Amino acid sequence: MKRSIVLALCLILCASMAFANGTAEGNAATGNKAIMGTSSLGGSWYPTGSAIAGQVMTHTDSIITAQATGGGTENLRLMMQNQMQIGLSETNVTFYAFNGEKLFEGQKYDNLTFCANLYPLVFQAQVQKASKFNTFKEFCAAKASFCPGSPGSGDEVAWQEIFEGAFDTNYKDIVWKPLSHNERVMAYQDRLLDGIGHETAVPAGAILESSAQIPVRILAIGGAERDKLMAKYAWVGKWTIPANSYNGQEEAVETVTTGTCLVADGVNAPEKVIYDMVSTLYGPGLKAIQSVHSFTPYITLDIALDGKGAIPLHAGAEKFYKEKGMVK
Repeated sequence: MKRSIVLALCLILCASMAFANGTAEGNAATGNKAIMGTSSLGGSWYPTGSAIAGQVMTHTDSIITAQATGGGTENLRLMMQNQMQIGLSETNVTFYAFNGEKLFEGQKYDNLTFCANLYPLVFQAQVQKASKFNTFKEFCAAKASFCPGSPGSGDEVAWQEIFEGAFDTNYKDIVWKPLSHNERVMAYQDRLLDGIGHETAVPAGAILESSAQIPVRILAIGGAERDKLMAKYAWVGKWTIPANSYNGQEEAVETVTTGTCLVADGVNAPEKVIYDMVSTLYGPGLKAIQSVHSFTPYITLDIALDGKGAIPLHAGAEKFYKEKGMVK
């Protein structure tokens, strides 16, 4: 634990110093430098992005600054403004940005490019184990209160699609309460929320923390309902949360996933930086990056291009994948 804390503090200090230098020179990336948007400090993307940036700077002369942000949607918006040049985002959010849909209606991100698919993000809906809700159908029928994440986030849009696509429930027909991370944790603990939706690795730190005090039940998304959702949305994948992942969750639970995409601006992210990043990620830095948390071991070259869809590869990433014989 002490080693982890020291490592985290070192990463934050390095990121802060690099950010200070970058601020003095302006936001735009030049030569061998770029800024990467991740997630909040408590999310799985912040340590992942920090580890990738650290390994790139260890093995190459490129400099990547990993910054804590509000997550995938904010990262893409900041990239559009050239305040960041690299970002982590969800497969579905990336698709919407590239095509100018939903969250990005009227704001088509033409310069968005794909670098790599990293690991799945698992959708986990928690309720109190002592509650009357055993299924999503019971939850929807009761018009219970649900927090899908922050207002206007990719999490919120994905949970809307899950309620409508799997359970034929318009999110407006339940008590829909988008809140920030701290707000939803407090509201749940004060029993002002019946359920919270998460989109992250397993086990989720937020659920581990809250279930330590209040045993939880994870509502399943499986069977015909999951099949219907998968038929409607290309971003949906299958997952099973192992039994006893959380206090109170004694059985395995079926659910769905989307992917974590590493993306970059095709104009403002230097080709050298992206080449160095991808070649380090799947080369000398891989073992260190895979050791960051429970889902980083899923980062492997054989799934690197999953979820790319019609989004073009960044020139630096394309160079690497051509060397590996993965693209022509």
